[in-house]
Amino acid sequence: MDIIFWTHVIVIVILVIMSFYFSIWIIITVIILHRLHIILLGDCVLSNMQHESGTLDAKESFFQHATKKFTGASITPYEGIMIDNLLIWLVLAISLTRTIQRSKSLK
Repeated sequence: MDIIFWTHVIVIVILVIMSFYFSIWIIITVIILHRLHIILLGDCVLSNMQHESGTLDAKESFFQHATKKFTGASITPYEGIMIDNLLIWLVLAISLTRTIQRSKSLK
């Protein structure tokens, strides 16, 4: 079931790439929808699928698992949350910067 893990990674990469091309409002909407689905379902759909398939430990977050898979290092749940939040702020910063650049080039 590694396909679910790689799907999760691809979705994250697509969001980062989107932040270079889409306006800040589209990115904010995508982030809000993502957070809403986590609130409503208790966790990310892909993480739930990984938990059910047994490829992700019940107490492990996606970012903990990904860090271990890519680097071999273990991180705490708090560090996983920090990575998640920093990734969102990075995407927002990129999108805001690109949106400002695009609006200045139109003038």
